[in-house]
Amino acid sequence: MKIEHLGLIGLNFQREKSSGDKNFWVDLVPLLARSLKQITIFSIRNHDVEEERYSINGCNVVIKFLSPTFLETPSSNKKRRIFWKQGAFPSWLGVIEKVLDIKKIRHEMRSFFRENPCQHIHLMDNMGIINRLIVKDAKISVTVSAMAYQGKSPEFLYNFYLKVSYRVSGLTVVPYNEIFQKKLISIGVNPNNICVIPWGVYKNNKLVTSDAEKTEIKRRLGVSPDRPLILWSGYIQQINRRDFLYAYQIAKEALNNGLKATFFFSFKPESFENRFSGLSDHDNRIIVKPTSVDDFQDLRRCCHVFFSPVLNKRVILAPPLTWIELLNIGVPIVTTPVPGTEKIIIQGKTGFLSWTTDGLIKGLNQAINEYPDMKTYCVETANKTFNVENSAERYLKLFNK
Repeated sequence: MKIEHLGLIGLNFQREKSSGDKNFWVDLVPLLARSLKQITIFSIRNHDVEEERYSINGCNVVIKFLSPTFLETPSSNKKRRIFWKQGAFPSWLGVIEKVLDIKKIRHEMRSFFRENPCQHIHLMDNMGIINRLIVKDAKISVTVSAMAYQGKSPEFLYNFYLKVSYRVSGLTVVPYNEIFQKKLISIGVNPNNICVIPWGVYKNNKLVTSDAEKTEIKRRLGVSPDRPLILWSGYIQQINRRDFLYAYQIAKEALNNGLKATFFFSFKPESFENRFSGLSDHDNRIIVKPTSVDDFQDLRRCCHVFFSPVLNKRVILAPPLTWIELLNIGVPIVTTPVPGTEKIIIQGKTGFLSWTTDGLIKGLNQAINEYPDMKTYCVETANKTFNVENSAERYLKLFNK
């Protein structure tokens, strides 16, 4: 039976794009809407209104905002709740938040769907123990995204949490790559209940930013127009404070070794710590500052290389949506070869991988020198491997299964 009404549940979804991984779903919803009559989204997020309604591609979309118990929405001006500054995934705080939100989510879901029955529910985030309860309440097919493996310590406890979350009768798990799929199977998730669907971005049909445009954007942002720009962004997925400090030290060493470039460490405002303000150098070769969503878009357009080493060897990257977005506009990536990077980094073509400081510095130099030849291959790889329209087709096929 072809579904007409889809329910989505997740953290921090809003209609407009922001600095988070929900940008994928912001792009995906209009594509899904082409084949549906209604999409209802329950978003755990502090918002100005309790509900938004709009129509897109002939589909009615309803967003119901449920205030979190204690974790703060990044863009909120309220200061009474906690917001974690050390990385994008405060897993233990997130687990507690989801447990505390169980009653609220179940009540809202039952109340709304009683009057407006839907045929499928997809969880945009792993809701932990709530997965099991939603499947029990829904009595319809339910799927859940499994974005990335965080490799938290102690690993046996983290694996147990994933097993309890995903090994649920009637629940189909959607990892973003085959590497995470294998990990899920190894911890006890039924392979028949797993369906890999990569996330992605819209196909880039435009030329990458010209050198002249890059120069103009850099002037506007107060960045030297005479040096290539190397961009770091945080915090995204498993990239946290430890990874930032490591990248910062490599930047200093690379510059001391003669690399002629500017490093820009761009922080989401909610993740920036005041003590980081003193890390920018006086001659503007290293810039560490919080940036708005608009400024970050400009930084993406004018950078030559994206630098984002990850130190935790146990993680499995999705890879991060920011990496895909940069690849899609012709920016090569230099990072460490943690699991999942092989889905996006083709050595010497879309970026460079190394575990050593010398290797990463060499990769930065090569990426800058070979950028003109690499940018076209980066765009082609993103269009082929991480196309959001392909993702939409596969999700619809899964939802209608």
